[in-house]
Amino acid sequence: MSTKYYEHAFVLLPTNPTAAYHLWSNYRIQGKCDKANDLIQYAGRIYKIHSRNVN
Repeated sequence: MSTKYYEHAFVLLPTNPTAAYHLWSNYRIQGKCDKANDLIQYAGRIYKIHSRNVN
């Protein structure tokens, strides 16, 4: 997965955490754990904020 998709995942986080999570999963499957870990740490924060705003 290219850097373009990695950057796109960050763009998706505030509005579509599910899509961003799927991109994270693809990184894990491909063994790009550093990128996956960076993304999921950020995604976790955004997802918590998003969940609070929805509920």
